[in-house]
Amino acid sequence: MRARMEFFDRHAERWDEMRHPAAAPELLQALVDRFGLRDGDTVLDLGCGTGRAAPFLLRAVGAGGMVVCADFSAGMLRRARRKKALRRARFIRARAEALPCADGSFDAVVCYCAFPHFEAGPALAEFNRLLRAGGRLVIVHPLGSCEINAIHSRAGGAVSEDLMPPAAEMGPLLMARGFSPVRLLDRPGIYLVIALKR
Repeated sequence: MRARMEFFDRHAERWDEMRHPAAAPELLQALVDRFGLRDGDTVLDLGCGTGRAAPFLLRAVGAGGMVVCADFSAGMLRRARRKKALRRARFIRARAEALPCADGSFDAVVCYCAFPHFEAGPALAEFNRLLRAGGRLVIVHPLGSCEINAIHSRAGGAVSEDLMPPAAEMGPLLMARGFSPVRLLDRPGIYLVIALKR
């Protein structure tokens, strides 16, 4: 855990300058449009990093909604807090598997380009705790699981074993932790999971 945290702290200041499909605004908007967020929702942007997705989430929930950005990397959060587009967001430094938030605090939990860096089982159980009844979990990445896992394996070091479960494995994982999958999409260029808390 410490090595992973240090990895992200070390890269935080240059993260937004790295060429990556996840940074494309038109892609982010198109993805967020598929999440089913509503005006007034309270959303947890978990593993928010430098806050790439947060401006789009804020727009989706409107002035009456709220976005809480959470990450375990102090460096990533420091970079996110400096962004003018995130002035309405709130920030929490915490691990995905143990957040200091009350049960049922959120209408939606969004993990954008972050889920492989979590412990899947404990994280999903925590997401279920944090969501209101019928709340929505979104796990999304602009690459398929095979592509993500190859990149992390090549990167080596702290993230070499941070793997995205293929859709065939994610379905049972979700169901075992109190979710009903609505959409499981895993192919080159997109990984999208939408599930509802039972």
